[in-house]
Amino acid sequence: MIDLVSIGYTGKPYGKDGQLKLRVEDKYIDDLLKSNAVFINLDGSKVPFIHSKISVGSHILIQLDDIDNPQAASELVSKEILIESKFISAQPESEEASVNDFIGFKVYNQDKDYVGTISDVIQNPHQVLLEINTFETTFLMPFHSDLVIDVDPMAGNIFLEIVDGLTSL
Repeated sequence: MIDLVSIGYTGKPYGKDGQLKLRVEDKYIDDLLKSNAVFINLDGSKVPFIHSKISVGSHILIQLDDIDNPQAASELVSKEILIESKFISAQPESEEASVNDFIGFKVYNQDKDYVGTISDVIQNPHQVLLEINTFETTFLMPFHSDLVIDVDPMAGNIFLEIVDGLTSL
């Protein structure tokens, strides 16, 4: 039995050759590029499709063998896509698990000004949000590792790049 990992969903057809747009979790894009086939969940059956071309730009586009027109591609819209687990890179501890460790941390901005305290972590399918309590209000901030400037776990402090005006939304 082949071990499969869900990496995202198919989108709309693109172009006249039957390419499909894909919505793939960022952490799986390189793994998708290494694979030689994708599996598409069609009414509970994981059907393999060999791909001849994948391009990554503003959209991820895939050309599946035997799918050569928009009509055939349209039958595969909004379906779960999977790849064999052997193509999945070893992942460090999941981002979601480590983000929960920040509850209770004091938040400082890029200017080292105190902003508030992380009171909750909201994990949506495609985005993690930090709930930050300030002196006046509570606001939500998208969490991404690129926004983390520094973390001092011993002191319970996290320094984040915070866009001006975000705290007043």
